[in-house]
Amino acid sequence: MDNKRAGKLAVFALLSVVFTSCYKLLETDFPDYEPSLVLNAMLRPGDALRVHVSRSANLGDSAVLPVNDAVVRINDTVLPPVGDGWYASSDSVRAGSTYVCTVEASGFPAITRSATVPYAPEIVSLSVLPELSVSASGEMNRRYNLTFRNDTSRLCYYHFVLADYVEDYRPATGPASSMSVSEAVIDPNSNVVFRNEPEPLSVFSNVNMDSDVFTLQWSVPTQMRSLADTVFVNCSACLELQSVSAEYYRHLKRAAAGYYDKNGIFAAYASTCYVLGEQK
Repeated sequence: MDNKRAGKLAVFALLSVVFTSCYKLLETDFPDYEPSLVLNAMLRPGDALRVHVSRSANLGDSAVLPVNDAVVRINDTVLPPVGDGWYASSDSVRAGSTYVCTVEASGFPAITRSATVPYAPEIVSLSVLPELSVSASGEMNRRYNLTFRNDTSRLCYYHFVLADYVEDYRPATGPASSMSVSEAVIDPNSNVVFRNEPEPLSVFSNVNMDSDVFTLQWSVPTQMRSLADTVFVNCSACLELQSVSAEYYRHLKRAAAGYYDKNGIFAAYASTCYVLGEQK
């Protein structure tokens, strides 16, 4: 009995040393922290100029640390503080304008960011393809075409957003059901622009577009197994096609790859389309 007890005590002592060593390693492994200014602004035509200023957070911080005593300028306008790190002006954002934002605060190097606000993309048409597509995994998808005008005289950046998709489905046999989808898959084979673009395909440029009018094709999952077994389906969707600034385009690309480094002044202008009341 004494030998068993001594063995247990020896194992416990060894585990204590191991776990204590791991704890000490984690506690002393972080580099010294040096705070810096963080500038965030999203410019949309028609909105008031608003900028948020904070300082970067340490790993131990759980909340945003606003900076309320900075001097914030956009072009020649000084934005007064309105609380909680926000600085605002009654001036409205204008499409086509370039905004240069400079932030100065005691104890920090000044930072400057800029963005040019794009014009709204012109949507020509929105249509639904009558046939359903089948994915490699056998999933049925409903397909849509969105046609918009593309300015081939300059480099443009776009962001496709499916705000919401709702499908009420009634099969020939069995109970009716409803589903909601907030993501869509853009077909990489129907448009040459996407063949050399890194994911996500919903963020793209017109670098390979050589046409003034361009059609974007995308699909959303459907509950329908086939048209034959369906007596009723009613779909509604809300989508946006955004023209975005180069800075916002790069941020969206990096965020999709897992790099959440949003720190800058971004701009976007959206055109919205609706699909309502499709029935069979």
